[in-house]
Amino acid sequence: MTGAEELRCPVCRAPFRGTGDCSRCGADLRRLMRLVVRARAARQAARRALVAGHPSRALGLVRLAQNCHPTPAGTRLASLSALVPHSEGTVGNTGPDRRPKSSSPTRGSVFGA
Repeated sequence: MTGAEELRCPVCRAPFRGTGDCSRCGADLRRLMRLVVRARAARQAARRALVAGHPSRALGLVRLAQNCHPTPAGTRLASLSALVPHSEGTVGNTGPDRRPKSSSPTRGSVFGA
């Protein structure tokens, strides 16, 4: 993490050192670290949802992440998710009910369409 995303102890503002306790004041940081990990996982899931054509889901996940641990990258992801049209299934996801009907008799029998 760099710059604005650097994690600091909420008690004394010392930078995180990768341990469960603050190296300066001894505060227990494990709960905070778990929140940061959950937020990161939610942002990753939001990116996957956006790529899969589910901007509404992506926006919900990134908002959850930002509530736990706001980051500049999360802010950008939320903006992008909000800009993408929210008609689910229109971006790279045709779904079974939107699949074009095949005129070829073999396609239906081979692929079960």
